[in-house]
Amino acid sequence: MARLPDRTLELIREIRNQPEIFTLGVTNRNELAALEARTHFARNEPGLAERILETAVEQSPNDEHLLVTVTSAYFQNGRYSNALATINRHLKLAPDNPLALLNQGVVNMQANAYQDAIEPFTRVMTLESTNYTAQLYRAICYLRSDQLDAAQNDYETLQRALPSAYQVYYGLGEISYRRKDTNAAIRHYESYLTNAVPNSEEGKFVSARLKELKGEKP
Repeated sequence: MARLPDRTLELIREIRNQPEIFTLGVTNRNELAALEARTHFARNEPGLAERILETAVEQSPNDEHLLVTVTSAYFQNGRYSNALATINRHLKLAPDNPLALLNQGVVNMQANAYQDAIEPFTRVMTLESTNYTAQLYRAICYLRSDQLDAAQNDYETLQRALPSAYQVYYGLGEISYRRKDTNAAIRHYESYLTNAVPNSEEGKFVSARLKELKGEKP
């Protein structure tokens, strides 16, 4: 966290070289491998980082916790194709694992493959009808792919379940704006500002959009 990768690697070596002091269970071994890989990513050594992660998976190919940890390490460092390959391994072991399906959707969404993301998000919602994270992500994918009716349906469902979720009002505002429904857009954007974190970049954008809709000078 302090951005000291060399010191991090020293500590990792210290842990591994003293097994009599540092007894590592499976979970800790997984986390240590992921930490080592993240450190090499930070040192701009992606090849070494990937070898560490892939070796860990080869040694424990059926460890679902490890697969989730490796997916996270890849995703956090922008290695989306590696993350997706790891998720696919996970889904072969557990086709109905909601977290793996959610991760598959998120990686595809990050890669702007919105239609490929919608399917796993829908599957998660079939398995867990109140998984509002999956529904929000699906709504975003529908919106970004200009499927406005489907997006509105998801956002309105979320609005009933999570009336203070500012992300919902942002989505509804964008839908209304694209449809040139000025009054509805103003209403939703104002609700966004009521519930959102103050002074965020997105909030500044919404404030500017509101001025535009109301005919005010920026």
